[in-house]
Amino acid sequence: MGACSSPEITSPLQTPSQPALINAYTLPGQKLPPATVRSIELFRLHPGTEPVLRLGSQEQLTIQFDELARSSNQFRVEFTHHNYDWSQSNLIPNQYIRGFMNDFIQGGSPGRFQNPQWFAYEYTFPNEQLRLLLPGNYMIHVYRQENSEKLFSMPFLVAQEDDDRLDVQAETLYNTGSGAARSHQLFATYRYEDPSVLPRNDLSIVFVQNQFWSRFKVADQADFSRDGVGRLYLSRAESFHADESFLQLDLGSIENYSMQVVDFDQDQRIPRITLLPDVLAFLNFGTGGAVGEPASGPNARYALVRFQLDPPSGINAQTPLYLVGSFNNWGISPQYRLREDSVNGLLSTTAVLKEGRYAYQYVTLQDRTVSSTPLMESQGATVQEYIALVYRRDQNLQADVLAGWKKIRVSN
Repeated sequence: MGACSSPEITSPLQTPSQPALINAYTLPGQKLPPATVRSIELFRLHPGTEPVLRLGSQEQLTIQFDELARSSNQFRVEFTHHNYDWSQSNLIPNQYIRGFMNDFIQGGSPGRFQNPQWFAYEYTFPNEQLRLLLPGNYMIHVYRQENSEKLFSMPFLVAQEDDDRLDVQAETLYNTGSGAARSHQLFATYRYEDPSVLPRNDLSIVFVQNQFWSRFKVADQADFSRDGVGRLYLSRAESFHADESFLQLDLGSIENYSMQVVDFDQDQRIPRITLLPDVLAFLNFGTGGAVGEPASGPNARYALVRFQLDPPSGINAQTPLYLVGSFNNWGISPQYRLREDSVNGLLSTTAVLKEGRYAYQYVTLQDRTVSSTPLMESQGATVQEYIALVYRRDQNLQADVLAGWKKIRVSN
């Protein structure tokens, strides 16, 4: 049961001995996958939908991933409960899980092509073996069963109820001095009926942009002047950049040249693709969002894809510039740092991708702070997705539970 050799080695920059990256796309404690695990998706209904369940409903989440390996393997899943800020709660598993404390994934489906070999895995939950008892933030952790090696983690949420009592609005601000030409100030109105709730102590509202759970912002302004109604919102200084944009890559078939492909090599080990250079000043970023969709089915193929960037003014080979995208779970890793090509002067890096559609960005990392703007800001029309999350502090459990949520889309 050996894994295939891989043309790249991926290791997160953040280790337990180092402080968390600031403004990162991934959560503290979220394990990024090794090079042999690819095409991870976690969704409700269909790929791309937010991983949020309603407690007590028949809704389920599905996690899918591939392993580059010569044979099928077995995996174990475990779950942890977290507070609104994604710190792990002090609850023990039998307080939020009914049934088995962990479950198993096995019976991988092989891909048809052998360069490289890969197996696809799928797991759906809650199920007959495992039910979730409490609303709140969760992580699912996937381990290799044979040696208990932790492979990766993914966040999801369980809400107590629908969003009927929650209203969300966004106001577009201009030239606020926040470093962006436009920003979005988020407002939420929540109607709570429980008289035992002490709103200033027990309620928190969190806003999330484009499903990047780690980049949440807590409403720092509150108005509880009306009985049973809380109006919580972001101050102008905490507003979101309204022009966050994502480049889109369409690899519908690696053997069919697209407008983005400049070269293709049918290597015996793995097909190799070179993309046209990205020239940020002239790109139309589009409104495809931040979610990717790897191709499904046994006929999908993997390729080693070379991304190229014609660096804008102020960016050079010494700039700590990284490629992040839905294909690498938006993780900052040394493998994805862009380096100068001595032949053409472009900055480039490679990633192993399955056929499909992906979103990506180029970001800088300086003083352990991740920044995508102004490098990835679009001056044209953009669409931002926001999710408002209402948390209530359960004083008996000393944990945060997710009371409700609502999603809005804002066009500029």
